[in-house]
Amino acid sequence: MSNFAKALEVVLHHEGGYVNHPNDPGGETKFGISDRRDGLVDGMADINGDGRPDVAIKYLTTEQAAAIYHREYWLPIKADAMPLPVALMVFDTAVNAGNRRAAILLQRALRVSTDGHIGPVTLAAANRADTETLVNHIAAERIVFNSGLSNWGSFGLGWSRRVVDVAVKAVQLIK
Repeated sequence: MSNFAKALEVVLHHEGGYVNHPNDPGGETKFGISDRRDGLVDGMADINGDGRPDVAIKYLTTEQAAAIYHREYWLPIKADAMPLPVALMVFDTAVNAGNRRAAILLQRALRVSTDGHIGPVTLAAANRADTETLVNHIAAERIVFNSGLSNWGSFGLGWSRRVVDVAVKAVQLIK
């Protein structure tokens, strides 16, 4: 199983199926793919990245969600250039808070310059760091960030449980 497939399995476990929660700023969502992700509130998802809607969110398949996750999150955060446990934490963060925020929280955990882009300096630091310590620091940064969000009251407990669970699964991947 590829590193992406391993990480995606963890993310999909937490994202679940179809949801349309009134307090969720993402709106209609399935497998964590939100209607608002592509900038349009139309109940549709752009599967292939051409800017045009392909399928209604509620009919999205796991394979289609995987294609979106790989193209829009895994590749941009350069996950293949990190140890898998770190990649899992950053990937899950990107899915929840966006690629830029994931990069910033990784950079804060590494104590490197926070420009919101994962480049050679961030990757080198991530690959030099003690993996377990870095996973735990990313988890802490996520919880601190999440606790400042306006919808923390509605989602904070679930977000915190997710962060802890992903961190535990990431540490279990350390060989």
